[in-house]
Amino acid sequence: MLWTDTLLLGYFKTPVEVGIYSAAMPTAQLLFIFPNALMVIFLPVISGMQDFKSPEFATVFRIVTKWIFLVNIIPLALFIIYPRQILSIVFGNAYSSGDASLVILSMGFFISHLALSSNNVLLALGKTKLVFMNNFIGSIANLVLNILLIPKYGIIGASVATSFSFVLMSLLMFAESWHFTKIMPFNLNILKSVFSIIISLLLVNYLVGRYSISNISSIILASVLLLLLYAIFLFVTKALEKEDYYILNNIYKKMGIKIGIIDDFFSRME
Repeated sequence: MLWTDTLLLGYFKTPVEVGIYSAAMPTAQLLFIFPNALMVIFLPVISGMQDFKSPEFATVFRIVTKWIFLVNIIPLALFIIYPRQILSIVFGNAYSSGDASLVILSMGFFISHLALSSNNVLLALGKTKLVFMNNFIGSIANLVLNILLIPKYGIIGASVATSFSFVLMSLLMFAESWHFTKIMPFNLNILKSVFSIIISLLLVNYLVGRYSISNISSIILASVLLLLLYAIFLFVTKALEKEDYYILNNIYKKMGIKIGIIDDFFSRME
């Protein structure tokens, strides 16, 4: 799934395109980090639950899926608004033409990672054959689409083929987990989160857009500004629920710092 596109690019196209694509792909794969770390905790927790129809199981399922969304939408937003700049800063100007591939791949990975919790639910239910079939279908789709699209569209075709195959697998996982649990991992608060990140993006683009994003410090500045605005709008739109504040409070406590205003805030929110 992750190297078929690169091999076929090498077969059908030039080493230059392989090099550009090999910059966009690992950058988009940064979206793997948080979901994969979360799944290490999630699978043992749900596997230890006896009743997969219980409210506790549904709550854990929804919270984990929601937090993958809340966190991963931040790098996704940066990859969408500053793809050319990020590739130029990290890899050099020669790789900036991979910006469209970075956007396509990051969107595909973002959607597919939302289904990681559904995939782990299937594993906890013992539906390993289904998990195998999902991956098999995704791999075949990836191979066929790359063969069809790369000769004509190059790295854009490889990006579309890989993203589509990952999204296809995620749709299968969502549908199957819904079939067995009847739990919808999303609620209307997701729309509030989308609204929050869009408004934050527009403001960051307005505030930072007049300055040149040409070095790592400017990207970090834009990232911090986006994160702050996003957090403010999540609070204002009430996108976060009681369970979310409980998680944030525990993270804050683990940091080992004491700030009176923050302590009072969490005591009111929980």
